Amino acid sequence: MKTTKLLLLFAAAGLMAAACEQAETEDQTVAVESISLDEAISEGITLTEGETYEIADFVTVLPENATDKTVTYSSSDTEKAAVSEEGVITAVAEGTADITVTAGDKTATFTVTVKPKPAGTVPVESITLDESIAEGATLETGKTLDISNLITVLPENATDKSVKYSSSAEEYATVSDAGVITAVAAGEATITVTSASDAKVSASFKLTVTAAEPAGNITGITVSEEGKALTYTSEVRGTTDLAQFITTTPAEHTDGLTYSSSDEKVATVSEDGKLTIVAAGTATITVAAESNSEVNATISVTVNQYVGDYPRFEGDENDEQASLPLSEENWYWTMTFSDELLTPDVEKLVNGRNNSLTAMLDGRTVATRGGTDDAALTNGTAFCVKNRGTAADHEAYFTIDMGRPQLVNYFRISNISTHKDDVRTRFYKFNKIEGSNDGNSFTSIVTELNFKDVQAVIENRNSGNITIPESNYRYLKFTFKGTECFGPDGQAGATAQIEEFYLGYEAAE
Repeated sequence: MKTTKLLLLFAAAGLMAAACEQAETEDQTVAVESISLDEAISEGITLTEGETYEIADFVTVLPENATDKTVTYSSSDTEKAAVSEEGVITAVAEGTADITVTAGDKTATFTVTVKPKPAGTVPVESITLDESIAEGATLETGKTLDISNLITVLPENATDKSVKYSSSAEEYATVSDAGVITAVAAGEATITVTSASDAKVSASFKLTVTAAEPAGNITGITVSEEGKALTYTSEVRGTTDLAQFITTTPAEHTDGLTYSSSDEKVATVSEDGKLTIVAAGTATITVAAESNSEVNATISVTVNQYVGDYPRFEGDENDEQASLPLSEENWYWTMTFSDELLTPDVEKLVNGRNNSLTAMLDGRTVATRGGTDDAALTNGTAFCVKNRGTAADHEAYFTIDMGRPQLVNYFRISNISTHKDDVRTRFYKFNKIEGSNDGNSFTSIVTELNFKDVQAVIENRNSGNITIPESNYRYLKFTFKGTECFGPDGQAGATAQIEEFYLGYEAAE
């Protein structure tokens, strides 16, 4: 008997708990209080026959925390204006219709007025799809497909041939107003192309989105015959894109590659396969699958030592002149000077560059030479040493930055005598030449280098190659004194005047 009473008590308690839970659930429900229409539609809209208009973004259900904010749409006269479940109104025929928006037990209504198409309008009759998509298309996730050129609106003379694009499943594929489809995730979507002037005219196709294979899933790498062995000379600047020589299996996974060099003192390679030459020697470039380094291929790189004058700017090696204006030139070298350049006579400038720090590197020689009556036009660099009131033994120097270490065993000077061709190079001695790879700490290469007895070889203006001990530095510093400068007829001068300055490498015989 006691057991029966206990069972009855537990049952009653369970019923009471269930009732309480139901009451709590009902208490937590937030009802819809109103529907607000944006001013874009609240006072009514006017459409032309065949036109469509989406209103979903113009409807707001209040309050924001309403439990069920589901909205439905209906039309009072679907023969005049119809509305889809998604809130897209289609103007069907001339007349008016009331569109009602419902959420919960609340409604909001506005009027659609449909006007006829203008007289003489040529309506759109059909939209055809290119055969490449008509039976369906497949796209890998992350890829895009532009279909704007794969549709045809007929007839050719239709007044309004513009179209709208839509996707039935934007979680799988989206389509822009311009007709560019983007594959979002694996799945299927129907892409619809609709006439902007007549929503009843449309064409659709099925798009299948497939998952992209993981990057780096490469099973083979091959190098073309022309890319297996690359040969350069050490002065080469710029980069070579190794991708042009490489084929992967499958081909679409070139982004799953890694690159490495066996000797970065000879050649380096970037993460995206750009090869840069550093110095003479040999190196092996290894191209490997990112996910499996055992899948690889190699490229041999041979860099031969360059012989001759090193190029100073792009094009210099072909005896070209640096282009103007100066700011647009692609200089390989730059130069600094410890003191001051002589102030040029502005009226005598040549190409706007006379007596600049690039004048003696630009491949442009003296424009006019001869007597003093010809304005003495020049295009070179004049280093002021003594005219500043300094001591006769004051040391000055210029430093050339070649951009990277280069083997150098000679230099050459041509002068910029403004008056006579019988003047040799305007100075005859460097007190010291030093080298550096960081631009700060310099090591001596040679001291007291006197080249006064070196005969000029071109109109008494070119020193010819002046040999110095072989070095391999990026920066070369040339130091001289005012007493080592001289003027016409061997008289002591105050400047080092250089028309062109060259550094180079001569091979041993």
